[in-house]
Amino acid sequence: MIVSMTGFGRSELRSARGFIRVEIKTTNHKFLEVSSRVPNHLAELEDTLRKTVSKQLRRGKVNVFVSGPDPAVFSSRLFLNEPLAKEVFHKVRRLKHVLKLGEVSANPVAERALFLKEVLHYPDVLVKDTSAVKSTLFFKDLEKAVTQALFKLGQSRAREGRALKRDLERRVSEIRRSLKRVERRLPALSREYRKALRQKAGEFLKDGEIDRDRLTLEV
Repeated sequence: MIVSMTGFGRSELRSARGFIRVEIKTTNHKFLEVSSRVPNHLAELEDTLRKTVSKQLRRGKVNVFVSGPDPAVFSSRLFLNEPLAKEVFHKVRRLKHVLKLGEVSANPVAERALFLKEVLHYPDVLVKDTSAVKSTLFFKDLEKAVTQALFKLGQSRAREGRALKRDLERRVSEIRRSLKRVERRLPALSREYRKALRQKAGEFLKDGEIDRDRLTLEV
């Protein structure tokens, strides 16, 4: 069976950990080249994901796109980045001094609340600690979605392969018909060619002898 190297497969899966969508697109390539695009919080699963795809495909350029659930499903607790929080706090205080804003607020409580707000709004001061157990469980769901997408990809490539087969058969049939027409013309072509050669050879004769200058020029 002819299978095309070009195809597309998509799967959507609702698991206990959230919604997963996987899209796999393949194009022609001499070797197997797998590239993937996954959300940042699933980056640790990327290598395993590629290996799963590589087990099913042998050639072609493969692009895998994954969209997964919110990172919160992998989080078990909040983590305070204390060194970063202290640094942000001191930088905010320093900025207030540089801009000469010392007398703007006469309410110490409100001022402290403002500082705290600025610190908490800074990225990565409060982060969610990822649970490796939850990531492992999620990968089983992701692997299932990838398997479904690969199955649909196989169906797509098989359909394309059948279309290629029909096109090749049509072209072969046309070549055969053309060959038969050529074969029917061969006897007449042979006679025409012989006649043309005789006429050409006659042009080299001058007074019953070969005109060598004309023959040399023709050669």
